Amino acid sequence: SVNLVGCCDEESIRLIKMLNVEQVKTTECLKFIIQDLEKGFYTTDEICQIMLWALKNLAFLKNENSFVIGWLSALKFIPLPCGNSVKVSDLFDPELEILQNLFYMEEETRFPTTTFTSSPDLLHSLRQLGLRNEVQLSEKDVLHVAQKIEELQSRDEPEWDFVIKKAKTLLQILNR
Repeated sequence: SVNLVGCCDEESIRLIKMLNVEQVKTTECLKFIIQDLEKGFYTTDEICQIMLWALKNLAFLKNENSFVIGWLSALKFIPLPCGNSVKVSDLFDPELEILQNLFYMEEETRFPTTTFTSSPDLLHSLRQLGLRNEVQLSEKDVLHVAQKIEELQSRDEPEWDFVIKKAKTLLQILNR
């Protein structure tokens, strides 16, 4: 990790200039943080707070350095119940009803956690980082959904309404 000094008031800025300390832009600082994040320097809660800040400030960060989108897109920061974290592009947009129907009973592993979808601005940022829609379903996704339908319908007491809705949604997507 790199030592950084915050300079958010005039006295700090004057002191830093007098000491000839190099000032870094916000995105340069973020790059250091991302490198530390990739090395496992931060706890899950700290990663969550850092990434929420980055998502909330994505428009500013992107304007300062367009590479920020690539840095954040490549980062595995969204936690799954199993303990692993995934990239934004591994997940789907939770606001799309067709995907809600398709991934019924799989929400925890197919959509970002509510922490990252609690506001329209956060969702907009996630979309910029590669949150997927129904057009971006892969063959693997389709096969997985078909297997899940088979699993749900073979239960002792299947919830037929949901199984049928999931199956109809899959057919609707396949017929496009």
